[in-house]
Amino acid sequence: MTDGGPVLTEQQKQYLEGFLAGVKNRGAGDASAASALTPAETKPSGPEAIHIEAQDRAVAAGGKLVPEELAKRAKHPFDMWDEMRANAAAKRFPKGTDVFLHKFHGLFYVAPNQDAFMRRVRLPGGLIAAAQLRGLGDVAETYGGGYAHVTSRLGVLEDTNDIGFAAVAVDGGGAVPAGVYFRMLLGGITGHGDFGRDSGVLLTPAEVVPAAAAVLRVFIAHGDRTDRKKARLKYLLDAWGLEKFMVEAEPALPFKWRRVPPEMCRPRGPIAKHGHVGVHPQRQAGLSYVGVAVPVGYLPVAQLRGLADIAARHGSGTLRLTVWQNLIVSDVPDGALAAVERELGALGLTSTPSHIRGALVACTGNMGCKFALSNTKTHALAIGDWLEARVALDQPLNIHLTGCPASCAQIHVGDIGLLATKVDRGDDEVEGYHVMVGGGAGAERAMARAIYHSVPADAVPAKLEAMLRAYLAHRHDGETFHAFVNRHAVDALVRLFDAAALEIAA
Repeated sequence: MTDGGPVLTEQQKQYLEGFLAGVKNRGAGDASAASALTPAETKPSGPEAIHIEAQDRAVAAGGKLVPEELAKRAKHPFDMWDEMRANAAAKRFPKGTDVFLHKFHGLFYVAPNQDAFMRRVRLPGGLIAAAQLRGLGDVAETYGGGYAHVTSRLGVLEDTNDIGFAAVAVDGGGAVPAGVYFRMLLGGITGHGDFGRDSGVLLTPAEVVPAAAAVLRVFIAHGDRTDRKKARLKYLLDAWGLEKFMVEAEPALPFKWRRVPPEMCRPRGPIAKHGHVGVHPQRQAGLSYVGVAVPVGYLPVAQLRGLADIAARHGSGTLRLTVWQNLIVSDVPDGALAAVERELGALGLTSTPSHIRGALVACTGNMGCKFALSNTKTHALAIGDWLEARVALDQPLNIHLTGCPASCAQIHVGDIGLLATKVDRGDDEVEGYHVMVGGGAGAERAMARAIYHSVPADAVPAKLEAMLRAYLAHRHDGETFHAFVNRHAVDALVRLFDAAALEIAA
């Protein structure tokens, strides 16, 4: 204390400057007024300063900020809490660019599908404690629809993310000691047709966070703020090239890039496709993790609480979410595995799903997303029921359904990807899908290829049955579906699949 008052840290001073600037700017009215702010008002010294500077550069270069950028400039998203509370008390939903600003708080207004919010909760590393899961159940019961969804948006596939890190081993030699390192991949966005690009550098575990921060700073400073469709790292890399980007990022690092070509590293081997479900021994003796299949990620409150109880009673109270919309109960003593499986069964869940249901992934669909063109989750469940009753697979298969081209369910890296569309049927328009095959990530890295277009949703299960029957009839010994479709041209696959459909109809 000094002179009876608190001593503020430099960080607190910067935040107050930014906060007061935001309060002052609120009087400007709508977002378009932000363009009239004076330089002193638009250049705070807080964390938002780098964004304001980037906006100024875009305008100075002759660009026009998109409405979302103007909205952030006119009203600081993180200073909206009192306004949001007042709107909630008055039962007012956001309008205009306020819909966008609410997303900073994890609130996605899903009108016209529902006059409600989808509440997105981000879990670092996909980790959640049993008490937290139980708490989410309470929130869902009290304020939501009585359920939650495990999403497909956990970034664990390193070559499908804006920034990804792949573990590799180095055997030693030269200037690099033997050990485990990470390679950094940049610009992955499979919905836009691109995998992450190897940055050419090798990182120790301690260097990963500073490297990610440096990349983010360059993207914040130079990413496109005039075209919302190109506001992703991929497009800055396309414009600059990888080498320029890496040169620009290095000054933000506390070290120099360690330039090491990929061929000097021993990459991680193939990943078990459904290794996230089932019982698997941990490195700790006597403990296993139990991967639980969650049909299309849907968990009603009773299952949320039941899973929390299982993790607390039989494990360490820790659960992990996966990008395949399933979850893992970790640290289970081997002697408790039978009890865990019994209790999962009582909840209507299992750790031993079929090869079809082990990674049957569906985005939110039109029940909760205004962009989706189909009810993806309902259709995914129907596909699972149909195929399980008719096709016996001896290899795991990934089937991904997404409601729009944004591809939240990552259809381009599934063995089978289904992209929602509208299909004309007589005078009506019905929900349907474009069908893609052969996608994969990691060791199976490949972008799925379109094979059928505009298939009505009620015809998709039979179409997939024919595809899988043709695969089983014509594959090499032990060949995966991924390998099978990728050694055939699209027209050859269509002939095989259509012939199987005729045999089924006969």
